[in-house]
Amino acid sequence: MKFLVYLTVVGIVCFHLIVIYYDVVVSLYERYSCFHMGRQTDEEKWTSSVKRVCQKWLKRTPTLRIKKECRYILWDRIRCKYGKKMVQSWQKAGCLLGLEETSSGASFLDVAKKQTLAPDGNWKRPVDKIDYGMMAYALLKSEKDPSSIKPAMDDVARCIQDNVCSDGMVSYTQGRQSFRRYVDTLGFVCPFLGEYGRAYSDPSKIDFAFDQIAKFREIGGLSHGLPYHCVRSDNGLPLSVLGWGRGVGWYSLALVDLFPSISCPEQKRLLKEWIAELAETLIRYERMDGGFSSIVQGDCPYDSSATAILGYFYARSSQILNDVRLQEIAVRCCKKLMKKTKINGVVDECQGDTIDVGIISEKYGEMPFAQGFTLRLAEVIGFRNHVRQS
Repeated sequence: MKFLVYLTVVGIVCFHLIVIYYDVVVSLYERYSCFHMGRQTDEEKWTSSVKRVCQKWLKRTPTLRIKKECRYILWDRIRCKYGKKMVQSWQKAGCLLGLEETSSGASFLDVAKKQTLAPDGNWKRPVDKIDYGMMAYALLKSEKDPSSIKPAMDDVARCIQDNVCSDGMVSYTQGRQSFRRYVDTLGFVCPFLGEYGRAYSDPSKIDFAFDQIAKFREIGGLSHGLPYHCVRSDNGLPLSVLGWGRGVGWYSLALVDLFPSISCPEQKRLLKEWIAELAETLIRYERMDGGFSSIVQGDCPYDSSATAILGYFYARSSQILNDVRLQEIAVRCCKKLMKKTKINGVVDECQGDTIDVGIISEKYGEMPFAQGFTLRLAEVIGFRNHVRQS
């Protein structure tokens, strides 16, 4: 009996030591990988290294840590509490969207389809959160034969419809009775619905996507030209911070990625006005060294995820508005991201996933979604050629 107790105690102690040792190894690796950050000076090699990471991560996407604590990582992994599948879906989507901009995007689509879709065009795993709208958008945007994946796209459209509240707006994860309206929802829903409407000749989906942006603005979702992270739809009161970097990015994605699907002249005019409004607002908040902060209007830490998305926004808005100034901002964002890239091609200093309303992550590190949008930005502006010409 005493021997069994002794073995149990030894086993528990050994397990704790392994868990602690794992934390130490992860911490040391993260520190070591940052030693040569920003050392790459060749734009073409830098873009290629970012692309190689996207290719690697599309096949095996690193799990984005959902806890702000950096301890007991192994224990969280064992209990499957290290990450969330719905968050992982838009991490992979970011990589696919970046690769989709390259000339060889079709081959990467096949990789993503094998991982996520069954041969009959349905999802391999049930889709029950609107976060999957970003993955659906990435797949649909890359697919040359939309009819082959229509069952999966219909599932996402149905999931979005199931989360429509009485005010006509989509709830994020709180159910149809919730009054919370997150800006994240616009980024997940609007680009997909626009692409769905265009691919399957369903203009009602495009109108619905446009209405989501319009209603978010009507209920007080914006102040001083910047979106709140979350507002109440019943009284318009904000529930979270104004100008959260990645939240501004979600709003900007809804605008520029929905724009190509819009055919109604009045909707197109308004969308152009909203794009110009956000572009002009953000100009004054660009950091002196390039890029954007985790709270764009505040003296806050730099955030690569916000910089990648907003850089992409400026690249697209410069095309939509035919404004060279905006293209220059996109290039500066790309240069800043280059300085925040590790020697292995991984973009660093991305703010972690937001835990809840008002609880923004203090963890900064790698993020597959931001990695993909860095590549997307670089490809849209033709970074290697642009810098060489300038």
